[in-house]
Amino acid sequence: MRAAAHRTDLGTGEFMVAGLRTVVAMKRLSGRPRNRNDLAELEAEHGELPIDPVPGLDD
Repeated sequence: MRAAAHRTDLGTGEFMVAGLRTVVAMKRLSGRPRNRNDLAELEAEHGELPIDPVPGLDD
């Protein structure tokens, strides 16, 4: 997750932020109803989401 993170500076310091691929993978893996809703909202905002194979989910 760290390798795929983006660095950003919000004026008070630099932070690492999970990228969209990582967020999608974590939400898919959790399988909670709220996260499924979040995925639908992300797809409405960003279009087709990047779906990478998730160990434990897609194997």
